[in-house]
Amino acid sequence: MNFTENELQVMQILWNAKTDLSRKDIIEQSPNRTWKDNSIHVLLNSLMKKGAVKVVGMQPAGKVYARTFAADISQEEYLSAQMTVPPPKGKGRLCRIVCCFGGPGRPFRRHIR
Repeated sequence: MNFTENELQVMQILWNAKTDLSRKDIIEQSPNRTWKDNSIHVLLNSLMKKGAVKVVGMQPAGKVYARTFAADISQEEYLSAQMTVPPPKGKGRLCRIVCCFGGPGRPFRRHIR
């Protein structure tokens, strides 16, 4: 299972979340995103098709209800899968692992046991 950089940004937010998140919550928790607000629908639908994200409920959002989302695979499952598939063109396995764990303020070394 391969994620685009934008999908990986969304997955990192879901992996770090302590509760289920709505579309609005995901946007609010990603101030340094490279995608536009309206792209969240496309990203979430793509991740659901890949089996990485699931709809887990609904919450009030003004006069309507908004779906809430959660990761359907763990970060460890994703990393394990990355070790068994060929890397995408132009990127190596190490790049995907570092991108997953080594974001700003999250040194990669801290996650090695």
